[in-house]
Amino acid sequence: MVAAGQALFRPGDACSHFIVLCEGIVRVDVLGPQGKEILLYRLGRGDSCVVTTALLLGRTPYFASAQAETAARIVRIPALVFERLLAESAGFRNHVLTSQGRRIVELAAAVGIMANERIDHRLAHRLLQLSEHGASVQTTHEALARDIGTAREVVSRNLAAFSRRGWVKLQRGVIVVYDRAALRGLQQVP
Repeated sequence: MVAAGQALFRPGDACSHFIVLCEGIVRVDVLGPQGKEILLYRLGRGDSCVVTTALLLGRTPYFASAQAETAARIVRIPALVFERLLAESAGFRNHVLTSQGRRIVELAAAVGIMANERIDHRLAHRLLQLSEHGASVQTTHEALARDIGTAREVVSRNLAAFSRRGWVKLQRGVIVVYDRAALRGLQQVP
């Protein structure tokens, strides 16, 4: 079991285990050029970490970090067992390769979005994701900035604009999404 907020790995750590998440949510980040954390992806139930897999195969240390966003239960398979399973178990090998392929496609799409999509569109998309199960989203401007790969100040300016339009209401540590249709419409503007 890993507590919420606990680090699973940091840049420079040796990569010695294959990681599978059994329950909870883990975020994997990389440091950007200005020293800001940029979200690579989140792991959910049944996911394996593509960074860990790639580093185990390449026998290199971590360049990214992972932190449990919620309490999480993970399975760590030692590198030697991982290599043996890859060689001997078609089912395990297929799981690893399928997971790697899916995550690489997601990462490529995320890079394309980061490079080409406007910040207000990315912010609208993230707010829609976070408010799927209720209008009140408990988050900070800093957390949103990390999630969409920008600065906190940029998120604050865009949220203020959304608030002036009546799409959201800003409270300390909470954003209330009032107009999901407007946020969806913003995403569709080229």
